Amino acid sequence: KTDFSENTMMVNQLDFIGELKTGSVRHDLVVGTEIYQENQKTYGANLTGFSSTLADLETSLANPSLQHSGRVTKGDLTKDATATGIAAYLNNTATLNDQWQLAAGIRAEKYKLEADQTVGRGTSATMVTGSSKADLLSWHTAVNFKPTQNGSIYASLANSQEPNGANLSLSGRSADQVKEYANLDPIEAVTAEIGTKWELFDQKLLLGLAVYQTKKDVYDTVDGALATSGEEENTGVELSVTGQITAEVAITASYTSQDAKVVENTSNPEREGNGLTAAPDESASVWVTYAGEKLTLGAGAEYTSGEEYWRQGAVAFTTGEVTLFNAMAGYQFTDQLSAQINVSNLTDERYVSDYSAWGHFKPGNPRNVKATVKYDF
Repeated sequence: KTDFSENTMMVNQLDFIGELKTGSVRHDLVVGTEIYQENQKTYGANLTGFSSTLADLETSLANPSLQHSGRVTKGDLTKDATATGIAAYLNNTATLNDQWQLAAGIRAEKYKLEADQTVGRGTSATMVTGSSKADLLSWHTAVNFKPTQNGSIYASLANSQEPNGANLSLSGRSADQVKEYANLDPIEAVTAEIGTKWELFDQKLLLGLAVYQTKKDVYDTVDGALATSGEEENTGVELSVTGQITAEVAITASYTSQDAKVVENTSNPEREGNGLTAAPDESASVWVTYAGEKLTLGAGAEYTSGEEYWRQGAVAFTTGEVTLFNAMAGYQFTDQLSAQINVSNLTDERYVSDYSAWGHFKPGNPRNVKATVKYDF
């Protein structure tokens, strides 16, 4: 598997932040613009001088039958894609009184992607030129109520839009499909959330509870033609704890339970109710930090109940549950000199982070150790 790519990005963002009062209502305003351009060049693999030999018909992990020699180098250009966009946005948080707060915002954006890229595989692969344009409009609104000084209850509703080619790749497996996808409307997702947050023990501990639901459109085939038709849904609940256990010990923890599924599929109604790829039913994390005068120690864990990878209406692979442990240690030698070491996947757990329809597994990151020494002048 090869990944030769070059990315360049230029972004100019300008924000005006201010406060405005209308009577007794205070408005906290953010008005801004954004202009950006991103280019990605991707190259294939040059296999000249590289060979594979089937040594024997019997194989084991200690004696693999497929032996390689030579080297793989960067090959011909397979994609040259440039995305440009210009956007303007306005956000307003209105504080009515000590108990009620309203928020709303809107963002309008023009997006364009132009690309030369290879579509198809093997002898059917061909280079096509295509473009995709979209006028995007995203918004959000929320209300927050504080029944007491240390607690709040909120509700929010927001959308997001994803144009075809948002990942700097034109969709489609042929030149005709590339044109079909380019004419489709953006994919839209709408998220509704209700939650509450409470500060306890003299504001040393913050507890949070949120219930959310996201509905997202998908591309589907209707009467033999591509269309923005069909819907996926994710409903879940999230618990979180953040704060100080003692003056030296802090904790951050969260737990999420979710139900992600297909709720509408026009071309294959029998797939309605199927799960979604890489959406674990349960996940949790915890991180505890001890911060002394000079010594800092941290340890934590990340848990997922397992991910299912769906292909053609069936589960092609299940990762199984995974727990990863992480740790860190830091020391402040002087006001200028400090050192820190971070260890991810402390136990070197072996797990799968992705699965391809072609039978390829992508292993998760192994144990990683990073040491940093910092000196401030």
